[in-house]
Amino acid sequence: MVEYVCEPGYFPSINPVCTEDGTWSEFVCSPYFKCSEIRKCNDSMEEKDYWLYAADYQTRVKLFCIWGVGAFVSLQHSNMGSFLEYTITGTDCATSPLDNPETKGAGTTEFQKIKLQIPQGYKIIVYIHFVTNSSLKPTYYGSAKDCYPKDNGCGVLGKFVIDTRGTGFKFPDSLTWKTVGISAVIGNITRSMGGHVITGFCGGDCGGYEVDETGNGTHLQIDINDMPPFKTAELSISGLIVKQFV
Repeated sequence: MVEYVCEPGYFPSINPVCTEDGTWSEFVCSPYFKCSEIRKCNDSMEEKDYWLYAADYQTRVKLFCIWGVGAFVSLQHSNMGSFLEYTITGTDCATSPLDNPETKGAGTTEFQKIKLQIPQGYKIIVYIHFVTNSSLKPTYYGSAKDCYPKDNGCGVLGKFVIDTRGTGFKFPDSLTWKTVGISAVIGNITRSMGGHVITGFCGGDCGGYEVDETGNGTHLQIDINDMPPFKTAELSISGLIVKQFV
């Protein structure tokens, strides 16, 4: 019985065996590209952050793997979306509770992770997962809404914050938003911190804006100048126990 290990971060294309002449059967060590490959040689691997290889950038990226679900970006700073359960009445811009807020879809959500579709170029999925402090109904990532007429000059209440600092990813300038609900308006959407932080204020007469999933705006870009520390994720090592001769 012989143990064979590819270089850290790589796994063999097949299970190599020791032949009668003492040499290994042919195989190729390939880098881990996807979460599903992490468990090829060891199905007891934990669900956690791993370093996976991004061929287009020739570098590794940190992604959280959930078996049977996929890869997620672990957010390091506050990310939130809101549809506030308040409305504005009168001309003094004072807020009051919204009638039936949950039925209307109101709620505020803080996000811990965002899900990716790796084969589609690190495209995010507007997906409710890994959220904390979600009041009433969870909101979509990067969405902001509110519920009051906009002809009273009081601005908007809905707010979202996207903050990818420390993840090694950021959204391209082509990221756009789509209108939802009634009389949707944008107060403003601004970028800062080299494009890693996007803050938006939007609303409507029970409406607002959500991330537009069409086009390439939701395909995250890799920022090699903002990578997380190496020790924050595991570089998987593929260990194989060879039991046979051919």
